[in-house]
Amino acid sequence: YNDEIYQKGDKIWFQDKNNKWQGPATVTEHEGRKVYFRYLGKDEETTSATHTCRIQRYYEEDKEDKDQQKIKEKPDKEDNIGEKEN
Repeated sequence: YNDEIYQKGDKIWFQDKNNKWQGPATVTEHEGRKVYFRYLGKDEETTSATHTCRIQRYYEEDKEDKDQQKIKEKPDKEDNIGEKEN
C-alpha cells in the first residue's frame, strides 16, 4: 500500500489505534507516506492522519458486501411462512 497515491476526495478505510478497520473516510491531503483524512466520529466530523500502510481504498462494492453480510446475519421469518413444522 505504500505505493498507492490518494487524491483529495478519495474514500478510504483506515485502521484505528486498536487495529480495527473504520470508515469510510475522505482524504483531504496525501503528503509523502502520510494521508490526512476526515470522517464522522462519534458525535462530530473528525480529522486525522495516518501512515499509508494503515489505509485502504474504499470501493462502493465494500459497502454492498457489508450490507449483504448484515442481511445474512438477520434471520428472515417470512422465509418460513407456509412451511410445515415437523
